[in-house]
Amino acid sequence: MEISEVVMNPVRQRIIQYLMVHERGTVKEIKEILDDIPTPSLYRHVKILAENDIIVVAEENRVWGTVENIY
Repeated sequence: MEISEVVMNPVRQRIIQYLMVHERGTVKEIKEILDDIPTPSLYRHVKILAENDIIVVAEENRVWGTVENIY
């Protein structure tokens, strides 16, 4: 996927904007603000941004046997 395709998506722009304002956040924290985006879609868009190195995992937390990424 071209970088322009990745960042020109309106949902991904909102995620990037959230992280620019808050500097970091988990998908759960992003979901609290962007509550109109379905959770599965939010995870998918965050994954696309991370796979294309637009956002990076800054830290990982273990939560109930799973890993929560902080971007």
